[in-house]
This record gives sequence, structure tokens and C-alpha cells, in this order.
Amino acid sequence: MDGDSWPSIRANIEQNLHELTKTNARLGKDLQFTSEALGKRKRGAFTAQKLTKDLNRFLAKDPKTVLNNDYAHFFTHIRTMITPLPLL
Repeated sequence: MDGDSWPSIRANIEQNLHELTKTNARLGKDLQFTSEALGKRKRGAFTAQKLTKDLNRFLAKDPKTVLNNDYAHFFTHIRTMITPLPLL
């Protein structure tokens, strides 16, 4: 990734995190994305709050140090959050 595109990528991620936070506050309980509901499905570590915390730490990195592993972590987190499971 070149350093010139990083500010644009970062702004896009921050905007999407803001939208995720708003949507989670509005629909998280109905969609069973709360810490308690995710925990009952053995996904307690895959909350929107944890994703936001991890992404903010990621955004603080120098873009030259970002690894494919960093990206893979977020894809796995999001995929695990949204993979359908029977509702409890």
C-alpha cells in the first residue's frame, strides 16, 4: 500500500466504523449482536466494540508496517460476526 492512499483509506474506515456504531446501537439487540447474545453463541470476542477497538489500533499504524495478516484479522472478525447461526 502506498502512503499517499492511506489517508483516504483511513477516512473511509473511520466513516464506516461510525456507521457501524450507530447501526449496532439501533439494531444490535434485535440482530443479537450484543456481547451477551454473541457470547451465548460462542462469539463473545466478535463484537462491534472489539472490532472498533482493533481497527482504531490498526489505523494508528504506519501504513508501511501494515501486513496482510492485519487485513486477514479484520475479515475473519467481520465474517465470524455476520455468519448466520440459529437465533436463541
